[in-house]
Amino acid sequence: AYYEAAIVQEQHVACFAYEDGIPVACGGMCIQPEMPSPDNPQGTNAYLMNIYTTPAHRGKGAGKAVVEWLVEQARIRNIGKIYLEATPLGRELYETIGFVDYPDIMHLPCADPLKQS
Repeated sequence: AYYEAAIVQEQHVACFAYEDGIPVACGGMCIQPEMPSPDNPQGTNAYLMNIYTTPAHRGKGAGKAVVEWLVEQARIRNIGKIYLEATPLGRELYETIGFVDYPDIMHLPCADPLKQS
């Protein structure tokens, strides 16, 4: 349901990288409004998510191509901030593209919506 609504409303962009017709990497970008601020006067941000490269294709550029394409799509849309959560495996890739740690962020995990009281 999320994809059916978000893609049509241009709130989500998906990308796949193929080799010989077989998908080897993928990623998505969720586009969200936020209150405008000095570091994001446009008031729109993008959250990169589900960046994945098959183990056999890691380190060969497919994942980097996906992330760079998504970043370019954000720039085309004049998006002021791009976020992502990085695993240790992906951190080096994101740093080579220009992502930096965002200091002073805290996270409050929400209760499990499937857990009954």
